[in-house]
Amino acid sequence: MSNNAVDDRQVVRIYEGAMAEARAHRLTGIALIEESFRILQRNRQQPGMSMDLDLASAEWFAFARFCVASGFVGKAQMSALAYGYYAKKVYDRKFGDPNAEAVTGNPVSEPSEDVANWGMAGAMIGAADHAAHEIKTSPPFWRSVDSIMGENKGGYRSIGTRQ
Repeated sequence: MSNNAVDDRQVVRIYEGAMAEARAHRLTGIALIEESFRILQRNRQQPGMSMDLDLASAEWFAFARFCVASGFVGKAQMSALAYGYYAKKVYDRKFGDPNAEAVTGNPVSEPSEDVANWGMAGAMIGAADHAAHEIKTSPPFWRSVDSIMGENKGGYRSIGTRQ
């Protein structure tokens, strides 16, 4: 692992920029939250952007917020997923293929507890959004990781970053 720290202020700026872009499409509620995630996801999949830990943090925050806010997954599972994904990346770097989770030709970013913490924060805000928007869908007790993250070969609406 490296000494590259995530700049929390920069993460907030990146996320707020994606939200502003989504608002420009006149979106509100859960649709706004989803579009901000999709914007960040597309940005992160551009050549050379996958290693930016500030962008990765903003994407994880948006991903977790959307999944929990929409009722697709619960806060507890998303929190576990954020830290589980971090642990998987640590394992892959030490014992396997560091790019095992690659979704594009870009390399996978290094493991970062800071990025996982942003995922946890997104899950917490997503739970508040779920209540505030009075979403009728209750998350299931547990979903398979592939149904949350999306398959590497992905379908039309893969939820997560594996598209």
